[in-house]
Amino acid sequence: MNPHLREQLIRLKAEALSSQDSNLSTWLRELLVRNITNLLEENVSDSRVKDTLRGGMRSICDAESLYEDDPIVNLLGAILDSSRH
Repeated sequence: MNPHLREQLIRLKAEALSSQDSNLSTWLRELLVRNITNLLEENVSDSRVKDTLRGGMRSICDAESLYEDDPIVNLLGAILDSSRH
């Protein structure tokens, strides 16, 4: 995994653990943190990170009514957008 992506995942994990402004359910946050932790510990490929995060975004969209200004969702989207370049 490239260092920039690792840094973004660490930031996303911290946001999922501590954000007071997010409307995501606790169980979704916990699942997101668990998945990020696994990705970091296994030091997986960039493509596996993208696939996992895309799946996470789909799960969030299926389970929640999202607000455009949710900080966790915005950060997750930014990571997915940056990995397309």
